[in-house]
Amino acid sequence: MMALRVLLYRLYRLRRLVLSAITLPLLLAIVIAGFAGGWTYGLLPLALLPAAHALRYPHEWSETLMVSAVLMAVIYPLGIVGTFLGPFGLIVLFCVALAGGVALFAWLTQIVPEWLNEGPAEAVTLEARTRSRLSVATLRERVLLRPGRRDARITCGAADAGGKFSVTCTFPPMRRGGFELQAAALRFRARREEDAGGWDEVRTVSDDGKDVSALRLRFRKTVLGTLIEAEEVTEPVTRGHAIGLWLVDGLADLLTDELDRAAGRPVRSIRFTVPDSLVSEIQRFVHRPRQVERTESAPMKVATSTAAAIIPEPQGMTEPMSEEERLVAEVQRRLAGEGAPA
Repeated sequence: MMALRVLLYRLYRLRRLVLSAITLPLLLAIVIAGFAGGWTYGLLPLALLPAAHALRYPHEWSETLMVSAVLMAVIYPLGIVGTFLGPFGLIVLFCVALAGGVALFAWLTQIVPEWLNEGPAEAVTLEARTRSRLSVATLRERVLLRPGRRDARITCGAADAGGKFSVTCTFPPMRRGGFELQAAALRFRARREEDAGGWDEVRTVSDDGKDVSALRLRFRKTVLGTLIEAEEVTEPVTRGHAIGLWLVDGLADLLTDELDRAAGRPVRSIRFTVPDSLVSEIQRFVHRPRQVERTESAPMKVATSTAAAIIPEPQGMTEPMSEEERLVAEVQRRLAGEGAPA
C-alpha cells in the first residue's frame, strides 16, 4: 500500500496533470447535474477518476488524459439521456457507456502515441527550484555528478584528459505482477563544467562525443536553508512530449529524488519507481491463466548508453510479450525518452 507521504507527494508533483485531467470532466458533470438533477449528481465523483489514475500510474501522463477524454466523450453525455430512462434503461445505458468507453480508450491508446511523436523535435529547457536544510557543501558533495562519486545509486569513474567520465546509475529491483527484474542499470558519459555565476553544469555526452543534454545546478545559502536552482536542456523532443515533461514536473521530481537520498530519507520520487500503466494491468488480467507459474526473476543486462536496449537474460520462454518483456520494454522506453538522470 502506498504510504501517505508518497501519496501526498505525488498529488503535489502531478498537480498540473491532475488539474488538467479533472477540470473539464468536472465542469461538464456540474453542468449536467445542474440541468438534470437527480441521479446525475452521482456523476460528479467520476470526475476524480483521472486523478486516481495519475496517482496509481504516475509515469503514464498521456494515459491519464485519455481517461479524461473518455469520461467527457462517453459517460457524461450519456448521463443526459439517462434522465429520460427508467431503472432498466439506466442499466442498459450503463452497459452501452461502458462498452463505448472501452472501445474509445482502446482506440486512443493506438493513435495518441503516434500524435505525440509527430512534428519536429527540439531541445526543451526546464526549470525547478527547491530548498534543503543540508549545507551547500554537503549538497554539492552528495548531489552533483562528479568524477569519483560513489553511493547506492550512482557510480562515477575517473575523468579522462578531456574531462569526460563514465556514470553508472543503478535502479532498484523492480517487481510487478509476480515478476522481478534485478540489476537494471544505465551507463553514459558526462562532462562537468563550472562557471563564474556559481552554476555547476553537467553535460551528457554521446558515444561519438556530441553533447546530448545538460543539467545546471546552483546552491545558495539563505536564511530559510539552502536554495537549489536547476535548469535542464533536454535532448530534442516533440511538442507533445514537451507538454508531458511540463505536466509531470519531471525536473523537480529529479531534485526530490536526489535531496531525499542526500538527507537519508525514504525516497518519494516518481522517476525511479516501477513503470506501470492501465493497459499493462489489463494485459496481465487477460493473460493471467497462462502465466500463473511464471514467477522466476529475470536478470537484466546493463545498458551501455542512454539509448541502449535493456535486454533480459533468456529464460527459455517463447511466448510473445511475456510480463517480463513488457516490464523491460517499459523501462527501456522511459530510459530512452528521459535521458540520463542527474
